[in-house]
Amino acid sequence: MKVSLFSKSLKLSQCVEQRLFPKLTVSAPSLSSSLGSQEMTEPGTSQPLNGFSVCLVGKLERPKSELITELITLGAEVIDSVTQQTTIVLSSQTEVTKKSSKIKIAEKHSIPILPVSFIEEAKAGDALSKVLGLKISDWGAVVSIYFARVFTGFIYI
Repeated sequence: MKVSLFSKSLKLSQCVEQRLFPKLTVSAPSLSSSLGSQEMTEPGTSQPLNGFSVCLVGKLERPKSELITELITLGAEVIDSVTQQTTIVLSSQTEVTKKSSKIKIAEKHSIPILPVSFIEEAKAGDALSKVLGLKISDWGAVVSIYFARVFTGFIYI
């Protein structure tokens, strides 16, 4: 049975829609509880990663607990595993080359993989453009373009 390009496009659009607009968003208590007391951001504080669901994969150049605290402070939701609801994956080029199971899932769902330096770049503002520029995976371009449309108000699938 042949699968048309339209049906593939529709399936990808539905996958992206589920990732961006999940029916239920739950923070990952297992990650946050391991950090002990966390700094809470004050109202009105800039949160450039608000709306981002981030998964950390593999060995990274900084301790994961430090990265998790920083991501939460910047407004991101940090999750344990890569799912359709994951917005971005932070990892290294070595991990992408190894193609661990989490990296394979990210590839399957066209989730962009970014280096840890994305966090510092996002602090400077315009996190979305950083997704487009820092991507270390060969996939995820379609999702990145979709992000641009959603965050700028142009929603057409």
